[in-house]
Amino acid sequence: MIDPILNRSLDESRELHVRWTQFRDFCLHAQKSRNISAQAELKFIELKSRIAMLHDGFLDTLDHDEKIGQNIMTIVSDSIMLRKVSAFNDAERQKFEFDWNECFMLLTEQISHLEEEKERLAGINERAHRAKQRNIRLKAAIHNFINGAFLKFLSMMVVLVFIFHIIPTYIWSYRGFYDIRFTRGIYLYFANNMYRPLFKEYRYDEMYHIPLNGDYAPPMGMGTADASHLNRDWLLDVEFPVTFKFGGAAINQVKSNLDAMLNLKGYVLTYGAMGGTKQEARVFYLFFNTAADAREFTDLVREVQSGLEYDDKKTISNNVGLYRSANFVGMGITAGHPVGPNHPKEFYRVWPEGERSLLHFE
Repeated sequence: MIDPILNRSLDESRELHVRWTQFRDFCLHAQKSRNISAQAELKFIELKSRIAMLHDGFLDTLDHDEKIGQNIMTIVSDSIMLRKVSAFNDAERQKFEFDWNECFMLLTEQISHLEEEKERLAGINERAHRAKQRNIRLKAAIHNFINGAFLKFLSMMVVLVFIFHIIPTYIWSYRGFYDIRFTRGIYLYFANNMYRPLFKEYRYDEMYHIPLNGDYAPPMGMGTADASHLNRDWLLDVEFPVTFKFGGAAINQVKSNLDAMLNLKGYVLTYGAMGGTKQEARVFYLFFNTAADAREFTDLVREVQSGLEYDDKKTISNNVGLYRSANFVGMGITAGHPVGPNHPKEFYRVWPEGERSLLHFE
């Protein structure tokens, strides 16, 4: 097998070996004759330039005695001109001979090493060598994949999908833990803090399980009033026809949606300046059987709003806050005050701070 890089290194090392011998011959001649011509100085400079060019490639292939290899350029740099070399004293001449010989032996050794490597490669079948290199690269790729971050991440994701989706969907529902008294607390913690943040459509089992915002503080001057009239009939007779502008067909459809409602809570919030006329806001919390039932309800409200005139859309957007989390819907209504529309996301901890109402309209 032929290695072009190895062959080029061998050729450059051989040339450097020849040039290094010529460098010594120049220096010895200058020390003996002491009569240095300008032409000789010019050739000496050209020789040093060539040595410098070959030296970099030589160091790249050298795997030992790098300090001696670097000393070649130190010797060349110290021999600025032949006139300076001719003026060497005995000690400088002896040092020059010793350093030059040390570099010469390293060059000879390196050439011998490269020649042996060339002969070794010549006996290797190129096709077999390439196949071996492919196997080495394949093993390295497999090793890197097995020990890499991607496989670890992929394995973790598979485990999470298996735990959070495959098991409860196809094997055994984790809701069974809710029916066991001793595991109910663990199940609720797991569902609210680990499962539902990943699968937001995972329904709540009971309305009282929905976490409240422990930091909620009622606005100054806000109170409550009797809300016994805020029931299903009130929604159908007042809120949907008046507030949401529902027509006959939409009223019939929302009646069907409310049949899937398991629980309804209504609140009347009062607000206003001290001594002034109290205003009221109405808040409804609807608990449906499934997340799909709740989504069907909110989609209907949004669909009706989208078909209204611009002014009506804007009025509903300003006066109504509509929020959904799985099978739980919060709805706040007021006129010209945020206490009603913002109440669901402020009172419960299921909607992030920046959550917008489903009825938001620019």
